[in-house]
Amino acid sequence: MDLGIRGRVALVAASTGGLGRAVAEALAAEGASVVVAGRRGELAEEIAARLPEAVAVQADLSAPGGPQALCEEPMPRCPGC
Repeated sequence: MDLGIRGRVALVAASTGGLGRAVAEALAAEGASVVVAGRRGELAEEIAARLPEAVAVQADLSAPGGPQALCEEPMPRCPGC
């Protein structure tokens, strides 16, 4: 299936497991650059290493400053950002 997202950037929160991880993998398969984000930073790194054009970010969106860090931290490392 061609979703027309090749070359775009997808930031996927909670993508270190379950549905979030499946979404990150599917978007990467469609050609999007993916920001893999979750509270488990080491796991996010492992997942991002398996995907083409992906970066990992450790982020807890329930913590103060978490959402801001998620949006700002990956920018310099993200292909296409």
